Amino acid sequence: MTEPLVSIVVTSYNYGHYLRAAIDSALAQDLPSTEVIVVDDGSSDDSPDIIRRYGDRITAVLKPNGGQASAFNAGFALAAGTAVVFLDSDDVLYASAAASAVRALDDPAVHVHWPMEEIDAEGTLTGRRIPHGAQRAGDLLEEMARCGPLADLHTPTSGNAWSRRFLDQVMPMPEADFVVAPDAYLFTLSPTYGHLRHIDTPLSAYRGHGSNAYHTRALSLKLGLDVRLWDVRCRLLEQRFADLGRRVDTTRWRGEDTPYGWMLRCSRTLDEIARVIPEGARYVLLEAGEFGHGDVVPGRCAVPLIERDGMDFGPPQDDAAAIAALADQWASGARYLILLFPAFWWRDIYRGFIAYVRVRYRRVLENERLVAFDLDTCP
Repeated sequence: MTEPLVSIVVTSYNYGHYLRAAIDSALAQDLPSTEVIVVDDGSSDDSPDIIRRYGDRITAVLKPNGGQASAFNAGFALAAGTAVVFLDSDDVLYASAAASAVRALDDPAVHVHWPMEEIDAEGTLTGRRIPHGAQRAGDLLEEMARCGPLADLHTPTSGNAWSRRFLDQVMPMPEADFVVAPDAYLFTLSPTYGHLRHIDTPLSAYRGHGSNAYHTRALSLKLGLDVRLWDVRCRLLEQRFADLGRRVDTTRWRGEDTPYGWMLRCSRTLDEIARVIPEGARYVLLEAGEFGHGDVVPGRCAVPLIERDGMDFGPPQDDAAAIAALADQWASGARYLILLFPAFWWRDIYRGFIAYVRVRYRRVLENERLVAFDLDTCP
């Protein structure tokens, strides 16, 4: 029997430093019936020259910049495989990826995913896997009808393969809605066309580096994008269920206890931080791990209360330690203190510290999401 063809579509934009590794990994698959299509989305670096050097070993598409969805569409238009892998040009596939994926995409499966191992900019394994939690598999249609778009941690683009019978029904994707995160379009729709499969073994590597298009954005910008994408995904899913002749209660998909409600609350919180903290200011951020530190809001520097070598050293031992750490941060340039709602338990555990702050510093904002103090002014 003839082996099924797998199409690997490498989407490229200004990642020339990593592009060769991505293309080489696609060409090195141990499944002979593999084709490699490389779409460059108007790169301004040396990516087009790199692509040209591969000659007829690949199918090259050099197009003006139109966003990631347009690159997906251009690559799929040339793909002939029964299974398609979209590979980000800063990631790499392992040699068994194509063969493993096509075996998993048996009817009724339309989508298979696997964990990715993280590598650094130089290609060295970091020991981390992405995503960190369990991934869904099986028939998820009824769950989506109840809950809306699946909010579980999905593997990034390069950790997935898609069946042609699914892609033929949903491609080309709307380019204006998915200039970034085109995989979200496919994640949203695939469970309504068939089953999902999961492979436990990592079949690709995610490269963490200083210019990852999504992960290096400030948290406030990522949340804004995620909220917009959730709205777009809900509209897509609502239309899909209508096409299936099913009426669903879409209000449940955006409730306060949903991922959308959480993202919206966090987004509003960060908007308030941006209004309270002047641009260029350094501030102490008390949170519970969901927000992180550094460039949480563009132009402002968030630091943990207790910091060692630039890292969060965890909660203080007691009230006295918290007060001393705040004095140290003020001496280092922090001029504001913000307590966020996921860490409101500080008000019970560190009552002495909170009482000290309330007496000594002026509150500039307090609501159900945050409490903010100006460390340079008294009440």
